[in-house]
Amino acid sequence: MKTRHFIIETKDSVSTTVSSDVIDGDGEDYRMKFIPWKGNPNHGSYAKSVSHMTHQEMDLPNGKGSVKAWYQSVDCLEPWERNLKLGDAYLQTSAKSECARARFTLGLLSLHNFQYDQAIELFEKARSDELSMSGRDYPMALWGATMATTMILWQYSDCEKGKSFMKQIPKKTDWLTEKEAAYIKALSALYPNELKCSEDTNQNHRESRFMKAMKTVTTKFPEEVEAGLIYGVTKAATLAHPECKGSSSESTSLNEQCFQEMENRKNSIQGSVQKYTLPILV
Repeated sequence: MKTRHFIIETKDSVSTTVSSDVIDGDGEDYRMKFIPWKGNPNHGSYAKSVSHMTHQEMDLPNGKGSVKAWYQSVDCLEPWERNLKLGDAYLQTSAKSECARARFTLGLLSLHNFQYDQAIELFEKARSDELSMSGRDYPMALWGATMATTMILWQYSDCEKGKSFMKQIPKKTDWLTEKEAAYIKALSALYPNELKCSEDTNQNHRESRFMKAMKTVTTKFPEEVEAGLIYGVTKAATLAHPECKGSSSESTSLNEQCFQEMENRKNSIQGSVQKYTLPILV
């Protein structure tokens, strides 16, 4: 008997087992879990979107289980995707398709490992999977593709390509969580709509804008490890700017925070490189 989680946000935490006849009539029982409503203005007492998650994936947002073991169990992935060894990182999104969420996760891990072209390929496939399965877009996949057009440690950005992904993010995204909306909003600091790429060529300015935007995200969601890591790397990059030279105490504190977060990225190339490069950025 397979078991899946049927998740709905409510104001009280409840858990029960229901017959699959209630859900899709496939003759198997499902585990239904109601998780507390966080007061997200995009949701009523019941979430507007419903996700089906396996036990393996259900544990990941709580820092339990293995990301690799989960995505290797996802049937739709190609052999080369299942065999990727990129470390552990998981960012919960509102995608209904498990296949889309798995490829999004692999895209995120590729991003952490500096494999930018591969990250974009996986994010685009994740978006296609979600469109095929649910009929709705996957804004966070477009967020990931946009993120993969900037290489903070190398002070390089492909503004035109980044903006091309941003423009595809739908205006109406009422199914997103507040966290997802915050991640996407921060992209406007990378590639502001009001600036043409030809007018926005100073990478130091881009990094400073994005650092401030990610600080806002981490302040609002202090428990969000992914946001903290992105903010930490971007902040470290800005401390290498000429006007910030000598900020050693701030850099030391920042490094300690980043290193703790990197412990969750075991075997990640980016985690290893950053651990040894962040201290010498200032």
